[in-house]
Amino acid sequence: MDLDPDLEALREVFQQGSAFLSADEQYAMAEGLAAMNVTLRALRERHAVYFAAGAHDDGAGGVASATLTVFVQEPFIPGMNPFELARTSLKAIEAPFGPDSGALIHLASGVAAAAYGVVAYAGAPNDTVPQDPEGKAVFAQARIGLPHPDGECLLLLEMATPYLEHADSYGDILLGVADTVRFGSASDAVAEPEPGGVIASITSVLG
Repeated sequence: MDLDPDLEALREVFQQGSAFLSADEQYAMAEGLAAMNVTLRALRERHAVYFAAGAHDDGAGGVASATLTVFVQEPFIPGMNPFELARTSLKAIEAPFGPDSGALIHLASGVAAAAYGVVAYAGAPNDTVPQDPEGKAVFAQARIGLPHPDGECLLLLEMATPYLEHADSYGDILLGVADTVRFGSASDAVAEPEPGGVIASITSVLG
């Protein structure tokens, strides 16, 4: 999704489409656009550079979905070596899930900080989003922080889903995505992914 959409274009689409909708449908559409704008603004404020939402057949006659967000975060101390940046960022990455929920892992780009758990957010659960005893919406979330080799920033990948029964599979997908990350200049040659490799597996799942 475009993190900085053309609001005028969205209003035009709404005006064109509203002619075919009932009053209740027009209200629901306007409410949805407003919620989307609030969400995208919040993501921009957190320095998100990529956001995607996907849904697919869950294999049991239903549909499962997840979101993938990529953030660029500046470290507290610029210029740290990648290992120290990963180590010091681990506490923040595992914060939503509690202590000892994360670990340092080794990926193609080097050492990374990773954490996984279930989190509850104040909000409005619906038929597809489970809720805890306090009525908060419950999501499974996986986070992986990849330090840039120069220590100037951390690339934070987050995947979240309300479909808790598929949480492990989505966590594996995020790990596969993170393992494809390479740091380099825009002019560096990019090798074609091998047939049957991680990219192919992810593509087959996400469509």
